[in-house]
Amino acid sequence: EIIINAVREIENKIEMTHYQVTIPEKAAVTINGYFAGQRSPIANLYLVGTDTDNRSMGVTRAGYSILELLKVMKEDKNL
Repeated sequence: EIIINAVREIENKIEMTHYQVTIPEKAAVTINGYFAGQRSPIANLYLVGTDTDNRSMGVTRAGYSILELLKVMKEDKNL
């Protein structure tokens, strides 16, 4: 809801919403400390969540990934 309120035109572009329930301290799992980032190798397919941003932990980390996603989508002129 927060993202939709901040960027109203994004609502019609959302194709899937993923909900995850987890323990915040154990929310991120990485391979050799690598964080993928928001851009995937597939054009216009973006990644978000605790495994895409290394700042903070748990729900806060997931929130940072959304902020970074919005920045990346604006850079790509998709917002």
